[in-house]
Amino acid sequence: MKFKKIAAAFMAALMIFVCSVASTAFAAGGEGGGSARTSVCEKFLEGTDLELYRMLLECMSWVADGRRNADTFYLTLSGSYANTIEYEKAILKVMYFIRNYTNEYTYWVGSHRRYAADNKSSCRITYEISPAYKSLDNRISKTRLDDVNRALENAKKIADRYEGKSDYDKIVGYAKEICALNEYNHPAADDDNYFSKNSNPWNIIYVFDGDLTTNVVCEGYGRAFQYLCDLGGIECHYVTGNITGGGHGWNIVVLDGKSYLVDLTMCDSFSEDIIEKYHPFVLNSVVSSTSTGFSAHYSGDGGSLFVSYTYDDEEMEYLPEDLLTLSTKDYAGGRSKVGAVIVIVLAAAGIAFYIIRKKKKAKQQNIFFYN
Repeated sequence: MKFKKIAAAFMAALMIFVCSVASTAFAAGGEGGGSARTSVCEKFLEGTDLELYRMLLECMSWVADGRRNADTFYLTLSGSYANTIEYEKAILKVMYFIRNYTNEYTYWVGSHRRYAADNKSSCRITYEISPAYKSLDNRISKTRLDDVNRALENAKKIADRYEGKSDYDKIVGYAKEICALNEYNHPAADDDNYFSKNSNPWNIIYVFDGDLTTNVVCEGYGRAFQYLCDLGGIECHYVTGNITGGGHGWNIVVLDGKSYLVDLTMCDSFSEDIIEKYHPFVLNSVVSSTSTGFSAHYSGDGGSLFVSYTYDDEEMEYLPEDLLTLSTKDYAGGRSKVGAVIVIVLAAAGIAFYIIRKKKKAKQQNIFFYN
């Protein structure tokens, strides 16, 4: 009887542990819910900076969905800065987070932007609409607005396909989807004047518009991936800097409290079968890292690629060192949590079966001895 109580207690404790691990696995990579972008920006902005961010983002969204033109935004804060110099520093910081985290609201922004603090609490901010979107009344044209809405809906359908999956499965899935929809746009990257005529290769619309002939550069890859992560509830950052050969943009995702590289431009330089099998530069390949930059190396069936990265000054000014310092260990947690639960259950069942069998055998021996 004593053994049965011990066994029952053991199994009860085991089930509590298993349920706990399983719920952690699915909660960490399940349905997501909410906007990762909102929590990310509010993690790094506070007080008057956060108020300014919210006000400017609202204005940008009004232009993005066709509710107003892109004439100068006049913003007046409930609080104030110490002086206009501090105010303008805050504007630059807020514009950084607007630019790097909200491409669904800033896809229309062209080459020119201007700002000025009129006093310690009021400012003026002007963004130009890219010629690819601008109508005669300085709004997003109706035709292009319909294109944008279709593209964003297509992106949501992709995110919905991975609903309920682990964060790892979402990230790998998003990466494969984006690489399948896009090829690197060399003509846009090689033309210094291309952006002034058409900003789309630097934005998310060309990735999700359903047209395989429209392609993006590294910034488009990174922004598209960040948008899907945002929909999937994964903390993701689009960052910029330099690699050998010039400027570049890529992503950082945060999983289990650690930062990992996702560089879809580099990933997409491999063949589709290599992307499917090895996911190069997606949660892996980093061999050394500091808060100012890192090195990544992939070597496998698809060949070998070594890349050195350095962050832009803005990234190092506005983002914390621990975020910018990437893990040099490939991420494997999302692949193993559910599997680990199964292994634990099977192992526990085996142990319990062995104990019961041994106890039963000992009891039979005792009966034989007393007889």
